[in-house]
Amino acid sequence: MLKLRHKEKRSVNMLKIFYGRAVSIFCPDGEVYFGIVDDYFYPEDTENNEESIVLKRYNNDLIEFRRSDISKISMAC
Repeated sequence: MLKLRHKEKRSVNMLKIFYGRAVSIFCPDGEVYFGIVDDYFYPEDTENNEESIVLKRYNNDLIEFRRSDISKISMAC
């Protein structure tokens, strides 16, 4: 499990390691999402200069998560 620290420089682009993998995403508001990381966006490719991933849920819904939307992320078993 990876706990993200939003101001930590060494973890820049850490979300890309989850591309193509089944994950659990824990949000600061307590919501938990499960699915496969379907896409990754580098910080320089987004409007807010923050990396993000797109989660494809098991019902085929797509949800984009910016790094600041994620408090923890882990690979699903």
